[in-house]
Amino acid sequence: MLRRGIFICVLFLVGACSSRLNVELVYAAGEGDVQKIKQLIASGATVDSIELDGLTPLINAVQKGKIDAVRALLDAGADPNFQSSDVGPLFYAFYYGRKDAA
Repeated sequence: MLRRGIFICVLFLVGACSSRLNVELVYAAGEGDVQKIKQLIASGATVDSIELDGLTPLINAVQKGKIDAVRALLDAGADPNFQSSDVGPLFYAFYYGRKDAA
């Protein structure tokens, strides 16, 4: 019984850690912090995670015009066609007038 409890606790902590990394990745993308983006992905953050009101890291970088972050995310395997809700990064590039991010 103790082993089972420890296993569940470890699963919970790993999930919480992963979620924290994903949230940090969305923020780093919006700030254009390429080094932090690379560090978080290397630490296990999911490049196409959906966090913070439906934002993905790529969508946040596109919205804020952080072109180096957009490139870093695409280089790390972010899917430019991945949609959160009903729209994807190209919609946000158009909506926010970020031609360079399209």
